[in-house]
Amino acid sequence: MLVKALNSNRNARIRKIIELDNSSTSEVTVVVPIFDQEDIIYKHLESLCENMVLPFELIIINDSSTDKSGEEISRFLTQYNWMDSTCVRVVYFENMWPWFETKCDDFAIRTAESDYILELQADMLIREKGFDEKLLQLLKSDPLNFALSARGVHKFRDLENEFLQPKRIMTIKKIPLFNPIYYKIQHILKKKSDSTHLSSKVQSKQVKSESPKSRKAEIFPDFQQLTDSGRAGFLGTHIECLPYEGSNETVEEVRAQSRKIWFGETIMRGPLILDREKYLKIGGFKIDQFFLGNDDHDLNLRIRDYGFKVGFTPIQFASPLVLGNSRKKSKLTSRMWRKVHRRARKRNLSESALYKYFRT
Repeated sequence: MLVKALNSNRNARIRKIIELDNSSTSEVTVVVPIFDQEDIIYKHLESLCENMVLPFELIIINDSSTDKSGEEISRFLTQYNWMDSTCVRVVYFENMWPWFETKCDDFAIRTAESDYILELQADMLIREKGFDEKLLQLLKSDPLNFALSARGVHKFRDLENEFLQPKRIMTIKKIPLFNPIYYKIQHILKKKSDSTHLSSKVQSKQVKSESPKSRKAEIFPDFQQLTDSGRAGFLGTHIECLPYEGSNETVEEVRAQSRKIWFGETIMRGPLILDREKYLKIGGFKIDQFFLGNDDHDLNLRIRDYGFKVGFTPIQFASPLVLGNSRKKSKLTSRMWRKVHRRARKRNLSESALYKYFRT
């Protein structure tokens, strides 16, 4: 009952609908869920619209932001020069309470009027004109293609630690006194191992010691390397290889590797293009089991029963890790809502395909 209440579609209020071209049909629907991105959202939405060349529908969901993101979205919708855009229709929703990523995306995909969906996270800045046309052409190149990610592809085994630890963690959490000590230890260990938390001096040395050639081999591996590792794309801190402004060697490599697909087991959101009909056939994201993260991998696991394929193909975009919501200090209300959603789905999670995959 709680999951149904949290996912009630009545939560999403339509703030604005802009009909720009009734004579055209959108070829792709762009879905952008937004939470607390007031500093960048205007620029990112502007960059998105300027780089689209296909007729498109834009669905924006303000997921109960606690900052001025709503004001920035309204300012963009009012001030942007839509006459220079190929946008056919804009629908702006605003949630009264947070849905988080899984429900936002699923709701928008089911609401969409197009046959193809392009999901874009708010912290991603598009920097390639016609990226939508390229992604759509590649997706249509094989009827078995389900989705393509411009972020990366990897194996399901890369998620093992995340799914093998929760049972032990939940046991420890039953000890109130040890709870804060345990998470303090986890924080220190993560800070020590995660390169994004290294000091700037150490991080600088690490980047210098890693040659562009080795980074290129990991991001754009040849067939044998992909077979061995199952990984390609801007995984982990490799996302930082893409500059927010200007150009560099990685951008040149993206251009050189354009229109190439690395197929693998599972792909990541953002930017992500998928076939809406296949999505609905599979059943879509399991909103009663997930709310933030891993729902895309669960979906990619289920598509194997249908013989569909997923892969990575590069486009020019930027998404510095510091802009992601997961890197920001969460507000108390956000932490509380996450806890509510997590507890509401705890029992259902064990029924997910991804959970069973690692438990069998």
